[in-house]
Amino acid sequence: MNKAELKKKLSERSPLVTPRPVITPVDLYDVPKNKQPQEDDDREKSHNRTFAQSHSHTIVRVNRGYRLREDIIKDMKNVAITSNKKLYEVMEDAMLDYLKKNRH
Repeated sequence: MNKAELKKKLSERSPLVTPRPVITPVDLYDVPKNKQPQEDDDREKSHNRTFAQSHSHTIVRVNRGYRLREDIIKDMKNVAITSNKKLYEVMEDAMLDYLKKNRH
């Protein structure tokens, strides 16, 4: 490609030389005339916060940011690995055992 061809190609792409096509904006909230929203269609309501039935009875876990001794955490991690559990499950079991033992 020589210099003249390159200049011609670049001039064709220039937004200042050739008139650019007019782009009309689209209203994203406009409902198409051929399709009206249906009240019973749950798929269209996905933007609303909903919870599945199985989540209504689960235990809520919160992150409190407690500071624990490093040696205890390492031992708990080892127990979790050997028992094929998650670390929080092992720690919950230990805390529940402590509460059972020390309830009045």
